[in-house]
Amino acid sequence: MAVAMREEMDIIIASEPNKKLVQESRWITDSRIDVAVYVRNKDLEIGNIRREAEYVCIKIRDYNVYCEYSSPNIPLDDFKQYIDGLMEDVTSNSGKSIILGDLNIKSPEWGSPTTDNRGAYMGEWISTLDLVVHNNGDIPTFERGNSTSFIDVTFSTQAIARDIINWKVLMEESMSPHRFIYFEVRDGTKRRKQFERRKTYVDSTKFKIEMQERIERINVAETSVKSCIQLVKGAYAESQPRRSRNETRKVPYWWNDEIGRKRDECISARRDLVRGGRRGQTNEERNEAKERYKSKKKELAKLIIVSKKKLWQDVCRELDTDVFGEGYKIVTKYMHTGQNLSLTKEMKQEIVAVLFP
Repeated sequence: MAVAMREEMDIIIASEPNKKLVQESRWITDSRIDVAVYVRNKDLEIGNIRREAEYVCIKIRDYNVYCEYSSPNIPLDDFKQYIDGLMEDVTSNSGKSIILGDLNIKSPEWGSPTTDNRGAYMGEWISTLDLVVHNNGDIPTFERGNSTSFIDVTFSTQAIARDIINWKVLMEESMSPHRFIYFEVRDGTKRRKQFERRKTYVDSTKFKIEMQERIERINVAETSVKSCIQLVKGAYAESQPRRSRNETRKVPYWWNDEIGRKRDECISARRDLVRGGRRGQTNEERNEAKERYKSKKKELAKLIIVSKKKLWQDVCRELDTDVFGEGYKIVTKYMHTGQNLSLTKEMKQEIVAVLFP
């Protein structure tokens, strides 16, 4: 949520979420609770929501978003059956569709150096439906120790492909082996961004750092020209300074300076771990870097828990002096069920037609 608030994201999509958390809050999930979706922007026009096993389909304005998860442990035949059902559903909803999630599939089409059976089968459907792959293969979407992979993918139909922009893997600490993936969908009612880039100036120092970090994560000799171009474009985009119209950025209620510093230390430790693997560290050095990263991540998680606990105690104590304070606001916020979702124009017309024939 911290990253979503800072980047002013409209929608959050999570694979393998904390089931207790998403069941008790306003998340939209699939029938197995393998995928969860949270709509932060209440002005979005949300239409039909369909919950299936391992994926949920949400109608947003004039396009469908398929949020999915496929376990790496299911047999290949079961995976094929799942993909067949998903793609047939995409076909039946002809038009604008975005398909994304943790599918645990490998193919050079989205950055993986190898192709597995699942990736090959998915590739057949991509060719059949003429889908567009939005992964640029620049930064791995999954990283555990010295192992990296590109298993979180984003596809779309041709009808909406041009409207999907700024797809990228964020370098923020996610407290998970999976990295955050960010992209935007353009439309006529898109909210104006709260910042703009100075395209006439590039921070050369930051550009060199961004390039170095990206090069260290790939094998340049085995990387395609297209991927190299995307690598340079990504470094260029990140090295452009941003001019904010709002001096203050939204942060979670539990955020403080100490957590911010510890988060930076955690990111630095993770980068050292990745760089060390590329530079041929000894096993001892590698283990030391791994333990240092684990330690920093645990310290960050502990600080967040302590901060949340302290603030909750403050809310409870406040009830003795002000019953309509923060405690009252928290309770009333969750007294209703479901999301405050806007009806589309078509849905409003259908309701009026039924009520007033």
